Amino acid sequence: MCGARLGWMYILEQEDISKCEDRYNRSKVVHGIMRHVAETTLAKLEDLYVQFGWPLYKKYGHAFEAFKLLVAEPDNIWNQMKVRACG
Repeated sequence: MCGARLGWMYILEQEDISKCEDRYNRSKVVHGIMRHVAETTLAKLEDLYVQFGWPLYKKYGHAFEAFKLLVAEPDNIWNQMKVRACG
């Protein structure tokens, strides 16, 4: 994060603000998808994050990037995931 520190406040550059807003918006999309899957499958949201969400963030830098690839190449992404059976 770049910017000048002014006492307890930071003066952020517009580029930093845009990056933060972009990451926040992508995270909202990911959370919306994860929440929808949890509600649809009656799974616990936290369990979905542990099994899918956090590993996707780790591997792709952001789960949003993995979701974009999932649309284009679903088998490629799912074959790389270690999925355990539900139930």
